[in-house]
Amino acid sequence: DVCSSDLPKGTILRMLHVPPGAKGDELHRTATTDYFLVMDGEIEMTYDDGQFVTLRKGDTLVCRNTMHGWRNTSGKMCLLFEVLMDARGGAGLLPPNTGVDPNDTKGG
Repeated sequence: DVCSSDLPKGTILRMLHVPPGAKGDELHRTATTDYFLVMDGEIEMTYDDGQFVTLRKGDTLVCRNTMHGWRNTSGKMCLLFEVLMDARGGAGLLPPNTGVDPNDTKGG
């Protein structure tokens, strides 16, 4: 997986096919602004405080330097379109975090 820390000031655009029952990365954060659009199916985005939001076809979510994870708890494939844009350089922005430090849960 490529993150913006590998491509300074870069943008990543990708489509993900997330099968039923799949669980994405454990909680993690990158120094990016992330745009998610569910093209088909549904997916749960989870947060470090235990809250989650279920996104369904046509739903969007935007987050910046947010500790998050995801999982497909539905019975069908989810097609997820995402754009990640480098969000470093401003006051209060955090460096990339892959979730290795469980105490690092504060957003930028």
